[in-house]
Amino acid sequence: MEAEPAKAGVSPPKPS
Repeated sequence: MEAEPAKAGVSPPKPS
């Protein structure tokens, strides 16, 4: 959760 809003309360695996 860097600067992206969580979609439907789910955090997709993104390269941080």
